[in-house]
Amino acid sequence: MKKELTKEEILNEIKAYSPNSEILTLSTLMALNQKINVCNLGNAGIGKSRNTEELLNLLKMPHSLVAGHITPRAFFDILKKDGVIVVDEGATILSDSIIQNLLLNALWNGKVEWKNNREEYSHYFKGMILFNTNDLSNSPIMKALTDRIFTNRIELNSDQIKEKILSSKNYKPNIKIWAEIKERVLKDKTELSEPEKERLYQIIESGEPKSVRDIWKLKIIASFSKALLGDLSLIEYFTVTDEMWRIINMNIKRSEKVKKISELKCITERGARKIISKYEDKKK
Repeated sequence: MKKELTKEEILNEIKAYSPNSEILTLSTLMALNQKINVCNLGNAGIGKSRNTEELLNLLKMPHSLVAGHITPRAFFDILKKDGVIVVDEGATILSDSIIQNLLLNALWNGKVEWKNNREEYSHYFKGMILFNTNDLSNSPIMKALTDRIFTNRIELNSDQIKEKILSSKNYKPNIKIWAEIKERVLKDKTELSEPEKERLYQIIESGEPKSVRDIWKLKIIASFSKALLGDLSLIEYFTVTDEMWRIINMNIKRSEKVKKISELKCITERGARKIISKYEDKKK
């Protein structure tokens, strides 16, 4: 009988593969599971390229790599293949306005077109794009890009990068665990229960969302987390919830919650009790 892997075994292997930047690994796995496009944004040298490319090779996932100089026609031909496309050195590639439009159309509605004086071709892109870049400017084209893609911001200090480099020397992948990860990731999307959906709205409420896309992103993360681990625990890797909301939801006495909130907000205990009462009224 096949032994079921525990959540801890899976997470420990993912952490060992890329210490301090598990979100890079998880975002690629999530893209494969949810059939979405992902952008990994972070400083040069934190391992975006290595993490993405070597992970796809480890999973034995066919993919196309786009890096450095490429012509618009060559980029269109890659999009025609569909499948998984890794776009590396994204800012360099996007310096070409035609490639910009091809990429944005592929991310937006899938319809990409190529034409010159003699030829005209069109294709509906059905694959997914993993986009690695060191920088995204505030230009309209970059803002449009982040609107069309699930963006992760990764920040590592020098000690964390050093730890990654040193740990990679001795890392040997557990093939059994990675085979199980691949099997879970490539299965059909997992539906959320009503209580799980309600939890997502509670997180949105606590995080003061700036866009209606926030709930869409949370649903994607939650569905992926449930497929890989069987629960919603991966949400904490991708979101930062309000500390006060976390205290309110602790399984502790009300008096202890009041004390913690008054210390956190530097307010009186009377003020903290009002905050808790307001939250409890919302739940009724």
